[in-house]
Amino acid sequence: MKIVNVTTETLRHKWGDTTRDSVILHIESDNGLIGISRGGDPQIISEILTPLLIGEDPRNILKLWYLMYQEIWKYRKIKLDVIKGSSSLGAIDIALWDLYGKYLKEPVWRILGGFSNEVKVYADGIGYYNQTTEEVVKIFKSHADQGYEYIKYHITEPDVDIAVEKLILSHQLINSKNTINPKKFMIDAFSMWTIDQAKEYIDKTLNVPIYFLEEIVKKDNEFGNYIKLKQYTTTNIAGGESIVNIFQAKQLLDTQSIDILQTDILGGGGFTGLKSISELSKSYGVILMPHGAQYPELNSHLVASISNGNMVPACPESEPYEIWSMLYDVKPHIINGVMRLNSKPGIGLDFNNKFINDNKI
Repeated sequence: MKIVNVTTETLRHKWGDTTRDSVILHIESDNGLIGISRGGDPQIISEILTPLLIGEDPRNILKLWYLMYQEIWKYRKIKLDVIKGSSSLGAIDIALWDLYGKYLKEPVWRILGGFSNEVKVYADGIGYYNQTTEEVVKIFKSHADQGYEYIKYHITEPDVDIAVEKLILSHQLINSKNTINPKKFMIDAFSMWTIDQAKEYIDKTLNVPIYFLEEIVKKDNEFGNYIKLKQYTTTNIAGGESIVNIFQAKQLLDTQSIDILQTDILGGGGFTGLKSISELSKSYGVILMPHGAQYPELNSHLVASISNGNMVPACPESEPYEIWSMLYDVKPHIINGVMRLNSKPGIGLDFNNKFINDNKI
């Protein structure tokens, strides 16, 4: 069994009031099986990583992962952006696992570990651009009405009081009649606040059920600020979405300052990379909740395969800033904040050829 072809296609699709480019990937073997995935840089995939794969056995996933990893981190590889390279490695790795699952006639979540066949999903669709208080409250209500128990809010303004107002009004609207099991909030401040501003926000939202605080402090002294934040609050601290390997993950985990590690499903090296990082984070008592609200159908296979996973993010179908629900013949279903995984081989999905053809460049 040999890899005979690796191809990418770039789609230009609607993204709110503008457009966005997304990449899809196919890996073909000589027995006719094809693994699919998303993401990565087409040039890096075709010029740097594909030559390492052609003629290789796609079942030797760990061997191929290390071949690609070593090429990405090769000394003086000045023509390759490490973040783009890591995302490209991650995309290929996921396609290899999809192909392997099809070969075994088993779903990826099961062959990766098979911890559960369902995964909780949190709504991540607020704050993709600067929104008024009324707009934020309305979207919070929409996500709550769709059955999501956990809802994330990206803070887009540096003014702490405005951010506090948006959260408190949303909490009052959706939880006023639901005090026993209220909806929980995740807060992402895009690393815009000083430690003092973060503390002010925490103090003014003590009566709101916040599940985690994500990248709420500036990155100029990121680890030091995380440590100070951890000492100040009992709320879960989340971070690490830009980590691209297990060594960077260890550096963050060694600070003992986070409760939730958010390494990206692509940037962290796909399923192979994140499986290793999940085992490492488990030894620190840390949950792995991979970043990627545009990739719930991929993140779910990873989280369903590990014991220290918890939830995956998804931009709800109701929002204009998502593509995952349109990409496939049969779209992945999220019902009341839960994605249930089936037993179809691989990732269990096939691309929607009409959508692909209508949007490819």
